[in-house]
Amino acid sequence: MFRRTFIQVTGGKKRDIKTDITVGIGQPSEMVDLALQFKSSGASILKIKLGKNVQEDLARITLFRSAVSPNTKLRIDANQGWSFDDANWILNEMAKLDIEFCEQPLRAWYDDLPPHLKQVSPIKIMADESCYNHHDA
Repeated sequence: MFRRTFIQVTGGKKRDIKTDITVGIGQPSEMVDLALQFKSSGASILKIKLGKNVQEDLARITLFRSAVSPNTKLRIDANQGWSFDDANWILNEMAKLDIEFCEQPLRAWYDDLPPHLKQVSPIKIMADESCYNHHDA
C-alpha cells in the first residue's frame, strides 16, 4: 500500500525545525546570566520575555544583544504588555539589534491593530494569545 506524506501532498519541503529557549522576565543582569548559561549549554536561539515597561524593555534587550554573540538569534515576547504607540516606538528602536520577531506585543482583543503594527514595524510580528482557533491564525 502506497502512503503519501503531508509534504508530498502539499508540495512542501522538509525543513529542520529550530526552537528557542525562553528567558523569563526579571532583573536584567540575572536574565543575561541565565541566557549565557543557556548558550554555554548549546542554545543558539533565545526568546526574551518583555512587556512590563518599554524603557526597561529596551534596556534589557540592548543588554542582551551586547552580551550574546551576533550569531545568536534573539526573539522577544512582550506578552500583550505594550500599547500600540509603545510597540511602534520600541520596535523601531530595536531595529538595529537584529531581533527575529516579536510575539504578541498588543492585547489580544485589539485585533484591528496588529496588521497596522506589522506595516510600521521593522521587526516581524507574531500572534500568540490572539489565536484561539484556525480561523484566527
